[in-house]
Amino acid sequence: MRSEAGARGLGGWFAVGVLLAAYTVSFLDRQLLTLLVQPIKADLGLSDTQIGILQGPAFALFYATMGLPLGWLADRINRVHLMAVAIAFWSLMTFLCGFATDYTHLLFARFGVGFGEAALVPAAVSLLADLFKPEKRALPVSVFTCGLAVGSGLALMLGGSFIAFAEQGARELPIVGEFFAAQAPWQVVFMLAGLVGLPVAALMLALAEPRTVAVAQSAPLLSAVWDHLQARGDYFRPLLAAMAALFVVTTALSAWLPSVLIRDFGWTAIATGGALGPVILFGALIGNLAGGALATWLAARGRVEATVLTMFMGASIMVPAAILASAAASPEWLLGIAAVLYLAMAATFGVASLAFVEVTPAQLRGQVVAIYLLFANLLGLMLGPPAVGVFTDSGLPLLAPVGHALALVMVLAGLPGLWWLWRALQRRASVAAAVALLGVAAALGGWAAPVASAAAPASAAAPASVSAHAALEIREAWLRPSPPGVPVGAGYMTIVNNGAAADELLDVATSRASMVQVHETRMEQGVMRMRELEELVIPPRSRVALAPNGTHLMLMGLTDPLRVGEKVPVRLRFARSGERTVIFEVREPR
Repeated sequence: MRSEAGARGLGGWFAVGVLLAAYTVSFLDRQLLTLLVQPIKADLGLSDTQIGILQGPAFALFYATMGLPLGWLADRINRVHLMAVAIAFWSLMTFLCGFATDYTHLLFARFGVGFGEAALVPAAVSLLADLFKPEKRALPVSVFTCGLAVGSGLALMLGGSFIAFAEQGARELPIVGEFFAAQAPWQVVFMLAGLVGLPVAALMLALAEPRTVAVAQSAPLLSAVWDHLQARGDYFRPLLAAMAALFVVTTALSAWLPSVLIRDFGWTAIATGGALGPVILFGALIGNLAGGALATWLAARGRVEATVLTMFMGASIMVPAAILASAAASPEWLLGIAAVLYLAMAATFGVASLAFVEVTPAQLRGQVVAIYLLFANLLGLMLGPPAVGVFTDSGLPLLAPVGHALALVMVLAGLPGLWWLWRALQRRASVAAAVALLGVAAALGGWAAPVASAAAPASAAAPASVSAHAALEIREAWLRPSPPGVPVGAGYMTIVNNGAAADELLDVATSRASMVQVHETRMEQGVMRMRELEELVIPPRSRVALAPNGTHLMLMGLTDPLRVGEKVPVRLRFARSGERTVIFEVREPR
């Protein structure tokens, strides 16, 4: 039951705008980690598998499992108040990610982000279903889910800007400047992102709850939800299976596609955010609006399966594009295909919640959407990001490049997802429409690739000699503390070359020293001697360790003593992999 004053017209669209802002912030907070993979790995000494867990299971464990009780709560209490509290909570957890000093701390902070974000979608979709008539729900729901596109794009765009600010401008801020300057740039990025959500939480309180208290208190038990799902099992079972498989595709892409540019093509994190962020943002925005408009148009012409048909058309483009983008031979083609990929992805998922809402009684909507998110996210986030990390850590040369591992996940999850979505649709005629859309996708791809090539900044790419799969990693980066008055220091790290071609360290620099050289310590005639190395080559499929009593970095002309606990940015320039900034922790030898 909806009140007559229920926020129709302009009031309803104001609610859509506020919910869109909330969904945008949620994706900003969950996706920032994808741009910070390399500095977090270097700073905390993590593996790809651990990073995959942070991006997937650590978030999904509470995001998926808490969705059902929070959806049950959304059917019974004031949904606006519930969402405002949730936004403030996950923003605080994102802020606390910036204080993580080890894997466990970051893991628990990610648990908290997932817990808070679990409340948003069930409550928001339930609220929108009360604000708009059934035949007009597709467009506002798809506009709300634009937050996925906006948040993912902004996570890369703002993430790159936040990183640049953390490295260059944070020290200049009044009062907090010295505090930010003492943190690693990736930590500052999390802190800034956490602060963004607080004004949105306050704005949420400006919405009115259209549902009466009596209706909320009469919401049925969970057993009624189960009976409803069982009664429509021929529709819900394949639809849930399809969405879980396609969630594996989208979560793996969100977690690792930036790393394809950073690790396989040698781009910096800042350049990756500046190029990939707008592609995701605008491609997905168009896809969300197009998907909502298409579903509305089909419904107006009597197509009862309009929503699922729209999803199937989008997925028929999304899955092939995901495979091609992951395995792209150049960053320009990756960006071009990604424009089509995210357009199709947004068209698919923009109306997905509506596919569950439109066949569900009003009193069950929050719980049914929560069950959909529970099932899809539990499998999608638990399997997608970790699977890529497991493949890259497997030691198989073919899967060492992130793009190869990602493409394999796209095949293994995407093709079954398409099949199950077709089973939910149960209309063979839809295949013809999908084939026609594939032709449109090919045309869009031919247009998008040169556009992306022209848009990609020249400074973003590594030198022309960069191998498509350099896949260079910096692990266990640390500096030895230096006594007061001593103008030199020593640094150590492990350089892992997963690529098929050798690379070479050309230059090292940091603001903490006037000069950094690579030195070698060796025994000569019973005396330990140290000399500068003219070159440091990292052979393919190998690792080079810079360690005490061996090859190491020598920091000369220190501006200040190196103190235990400090985190020092160091710029490394490689012949094939380009520049990257690595955070070295000052600590005692272990």
